[in-house]
Amino acid sequence: MAAAVALPPPATFPSSTASSATLHLSSSSTSSPELISSNANGSTDISSYTSSSQVISDATALLNSHAALLHRVRFAQEERRKRLLHSQTIPSAQVEALQQLPLVPSSSNVDRDVYGDYDEHEHDSEENEYAYDSEDEDDDIDAYAEEEEEQRLNRPDLPPAKRARVQRYKNYVPEEETIRNDYSQRYVDGGEWPQNWVQGAEPERRFEEYPKQQRLLQLKKASVNQYSLPPTYLPLAPTSTSSTTISTLSQTVSTSLATLHPSKFDVILIDPPYSSSGTASSSSGSGFTWDNLQDLPIPSLAADPSFVFLWVGSGAGEGLERGREVLAKWGYRRCEDVVWVRTNKDKYDKHREGEGGPGTDPPTTSLLTRTKQHCLMGIRGTVRRSTDSWFVHCNVDTDVIIWEGDPLDPTRKPPEMYTLIENFCLGMRRLEIFGKLGSSLRRGWVTALAPGQEIGLPPDGRVRVADVPGAGSGGEGDNGRGLGDGEGGPDAMDTDDAGVVATRWNQDTWEEGLRELTAAAASAPSSIMGGNGNGVGKAVVPMSSEIDALRPKSPVRQGHGG
Repeated sequence: MAAAVALPPPATFPSSTASSATLHLSSSSTSSPELISSNANGSTDISSYTSSSQVISDATALLNSHAALLHRVRFAQEERRKRLLHSQTIPSAQVEALQQLPLVPSSSNVDRDVYGDYDEHEHDSEENEYAYDSEDEDDDIDAYAEEEEEQRLNRPDLPPAKRARVQRYKNYVPEEETIRNDYSQRYVDGGEWPQNWVQGAEPERRFEEYPKQQRLLQLKKASVNQYSLPPTYLPLAPTSTSSTTISTLSQTVSTSLATLHPSKFDVILIDPPYSSSGTASSSSGSGFTWDNLQDLPIPSLAADPSFVFLWVGSGAGEGLERGREVLAKWGYRRCEDVVWVRTNKDKYDKHREGEGGPGTDPPTTSLLTRTKQHCLMGIRGTVRRSTDSWFVHCNVDTDVIIWEGDPLDPTRKPPEMYTLIENFCLGMRRLEIFGKLGSSLRRGWVTALAPGQEIGLPPDGRVRVADVPGAGSGGEGDNGRGLGDGEGGPDAMDTDDAGVVATRWNQDTWEEGLRELTAAAASAPSSIMGGNGNGVGKAVVPMSSEIDALRPKSPVRQGHGG
């Protein structure tokens, strides 16, 4: 409905002016009024001006465009925040702060601010015509996000491996073969170490995209569980070391280890009392030095061939250099360096509670923050991966272990180290020196306890292992020697020792158990024929034909297999 406009009488300019003008209303209600003026010569000039209805119409169109702009900006803001949340497993403080910032106001709020409540009915009609409903806005955002996610997942042009990564990781960029994240900045802002975000670090998830490797590890786990003796231990030091000198303590440790002679071991794992720092001194509280360590009777306990795994610390001290010297003194050549990269995933929770944050790492004397521990691997004798597959399986695992650590025992090493050793060396005779009652007892291993651990031994000497990964069932029907099926769960990377009873090491019982296991292993099916096939007469875990087919091998050279 057109509004009636009352116009004044025609205006007549004074006679002193050079021209006169008269305002006329056009007969059309939609046209603009005309201003007709006459000059001194009698000629007429006609000019137009904008009416009130035209102004309102233009203003309405402008507000409509502005509302559409606000909608686009608000949608972009919300979409950006969603992407930030999806790109991070644990949102940072900056992302959370960004989420708290106000969004651009919706078009309905803008309309209310502009129009006011001058006419509720008219305002409602205009709002229905021009404003964007918030529910419709959310529906549009959800529909757009679903469409974008569907396009991201629907990539038939990619190979199967990349398609699997696209399905699993939201921030994976297949064109660049990378996942974009600035983990260095997260360390600066919150103290979180970059290795916290390594995907697939957990053993149970590591080979989800590699079914053959996963199957190989399951088979090896079952084989090791089946051919392993129950856990045993050997106390090393006297009950009280407060009045014992360093030299006497070293002599006591060496004497205790000498009781293992003449038994030989294929693998020896050593975690010295100072291995976490790599610094050995009497002031460290352990009373044990590198000189004391190299005097241990390791050569008399080691078989030929055999391997030694020696924890030497973070590299900040002299551990790496002295560790190599000690290996050489024992007659071993350093051949590998296994690294444990420690995580601090609890840093984020502490930071949110106001306890953590940047600058809260433990103090160090090194130039850089140390987040790793080194374990040197030494070899004695000659072992060829191409011909000695009855004894070693190479490249089954990597030389990097990622683990959070034990908050109750900062000196404890990754339990995965046992699995790594068992997957690599098939020898059944395994010895750990300076082990702990609470975490080191494991099927298939003899654990020489660290000084002071004997205090926790029960009177009868029978230790019930609890929450220690990697034991055979030890139940009825396996002769007490872990000779069960050893299958475990389909997704488990190791079995569970909980409930298995560890006893004090007895040489006669241990040797007799090895002979029985060796006889059982020698008759097991094997794909290796002739020579030492399957380690006949040797205490090694047998290798099935399926394991031999799945395990990594050396490149074929001159007609010989790996």
